[in-house]
Amino acid sequence: MKKVWLRLLGLGLALVMLLGFVPIGASAAAPPKIGVTMPGYDDIGEVLTSMGIAYDEFAYEDVWYTYENMKKYDAIFLNCGSNYSRIDDKDLAKYVNEGGLVYASDWASDPILYAFPGKLKFGEADEQTIKNADILYKPLQLQMGKSKMDVEFDLPGWHTITEISKDVEVFIRGDVATEFDWDEKTEKVIPAKTVNYPLAVSFQHGKGRVFYTSFHNEAQVNADMINFLEYLIFNINLNKNNENMAEEAAKKGFGYVGPVFGTLNAGKTSAAFTYKATAGKDFMLMLSSSDGDFSLALKDPAGKAYNTGAAGGMSASAILQTITVTNPVAGDWKFTVTSKNAVNGAMFAVGIAEKGPAPGPADKTALNNRIAAIGNTKKGSYTDASWSAFQTALAAARQVAADENATQAQVNSALSALNTAFSGLRANTSANTIFSTGYKASFLNWILFFIGFGFIWMWF
Repeated sequence: MKKVWLRLLGLGLALVMLLGFVPIGASAAAPPKIGVTMPGYDDIGEVLTSMGIAYDEFAYEDVWYTYENMKKYDAIFLNCGSNYSRIDDKDLAKYVNEGGLVYASDWASDPILYAFPGKLKFGEADEQTIKNADILYKPLQLQMGKSKMDVEFDLPGWHTITEISKDVEVFIRGDVATEFDWDEKTEKVIPAKTVNYPLAVSFQHGKGRVFYTSFHNEAQVNADMINFLEYLIFNINLNKNNENMAEEAAKKGFGYVGPVFGTLNAGKTSAAFTYKATAGKDFMLMLSSSDGDFSLALKDPAGKAYNTGAAGGMSASAILQTITVTNPVAGDWKFTVTSKNAVNGAMFAVGIAEKGPAPGPADKTALNNRIAAIGNTKKGSYTDASWSAFQTALAAARQVAADENATQAQVNSALSALNTAFSGLRANTSANTIFSTGYKASFLNWILFFIGFGFIWMWF
């Protein structure tokens, strides 16, 4: 039986970076128009229905695959297992280029592969549970209060993301078992080789965006995943608010990190959000809403109320309040939102922006852990070519790890190259010395000798 929580997780990932990419208006009353393919191994429509979200479903014979029909929709969801033979690669690329969103999961990788060549490459893996996969999108970490999660693949043949281009953003990644061994002591199959692969990614194409997850989307009841999915739906409804906050941050010389979201009834206050400040690195919080009036409150790590900042009036997609913190102390700064005269269930967004001193030392934790995990791999029967490539990447990774001035980009690149080289190790099919070049002829001669000897024995 499939693990039901994965549908909500994957559906959420479809929207996780929709900020600024769905061309809807400023009014929260105008929901985006969504198109969904027929269910296959996946049924995104079932999840949308459970949330009360309207969508159009397309049968295989429908002509929605053409650009003229695609452009009627703000977002298109491609179920794993649907028939995509009718999709025209150029039409799909044109739809995204002009502002559309495409989300695909698992076996819906072909439309992505052919419409956007060079962005992603795929492989396959067997069923497994990936423990402590890394959530890399910072606002999502803030919203969920965690940076790791388990991801389970309960069917064989799911599509791994083996390579990505430099402009592809990774949301989640984890250690995927690509080879297995039999453990005689436990009498269980155990991973023999793991590669740190992306599990959910996104990339820009023109005015639009493409999202792909290796996992499926199924209904579930896990509280964290419900919170996760709500976060992503907010991205659609408060799209214009988010654009305004990003513009405001840029005007003031801040780098926009992203938003957190919530809903409140009149007179209520939200649970506290925690922002982990870096000493001396200025940050800014911006409160926005399209259908309510709210106020923002901030406390420093000692629990003392900070200046509430300038407050504005209620207007569509407006920034209601801004709090700027200069030269902050390091630690957990907590902020809450209070509904002043909003309607029940009104939505709000708090945008986070940062600036400050030059970035500190690059985070080499993942690179060092990977070197430690695979650095002692033995050549064994691997081919000379694949082993040489792995050794080159390993040496380069060790050099970057030892470089005190290495940038984060260099660290990330070294890690990606190391993983690619490790996954590219190939066994030498002629490793058995009996069948190696030096012994093949003599071995065959002995076979022929015994066959001939047998005929002679039978003849006489």
